[in-house]
Amino acid sequence: MLEVAMPKTRLTYRVDSKWAFYTGLDLNGAVFRISEHLGTKTGLPQHNDAIATYRDIRLGVGASYEIVRGLRAELEIGFSVYREIDYFRLDDTVSFDPAPYVRLGLNVLSAVSQNQPRRVE
Repeated sequence: MLEVAMPKTRLTYRVDSKWAFYTGLDLNGAVFRISEHLGTKTGLPQHNDAIATYRDIRLGVGASYEIVRGLRAELEIGFSVYREIDYFRLDDTVSFDPAPYVRLGLNVLSAVSQNQPRRVE
């Protein structure tokens, strides 16, 4: 099964109703403001109160196990292949080397995401 969605795109192989294995691409990002004095504290006063954009592209493989209906455990490993923080108003960009990552999580699925009719009382 191919799941094409943003920010995660996955190619999934379902072994049975409980187990699934996948490979995928994950696009992450955020926009944030640096606190008023953090730049000064870190030796970069020009970054005080700066606005920045964070971008992260990850490639990984993982396994998913349905513990009970609507509750899944996932283990994912991979590489963050592109990461940067862009301080666009300062014309400054911080780039990071590729790095491995591990993600362990629990996903709670709602009745809607399980293709079940939603019960309204």
